[in-house]
Amino acid sequence: MAALDVVKRRLNETGLGMSCLELHSHKTNRKAVLQDLQVTLSTEPKRLIDVNDELATLSELQTSINQYYKDLVVLEK
Repeated sequence: MAALDVVKRRLNETGLGMSCLELHSHKTNRKAVLQDLQVTLSTEPKRLIDVNDELATLSELQTSINQYYKDLVVLEK
């Protein structure tokens, strides 16, 4: 159970904790699991949206750096 708590804490820190369902707890019942599952499936993961935005920004930066490099190569010739 301690290992599962560590995983849950780390998922919470990254914004993915909502995707973790407590199935191994002695307090868990079927109705609670189904409710948690419904909430998880209906919640849009904000963290993933932020990652997509970051990837787009990185792609733009990469294009800019590549162009800068090409411009430097042309100046050297």
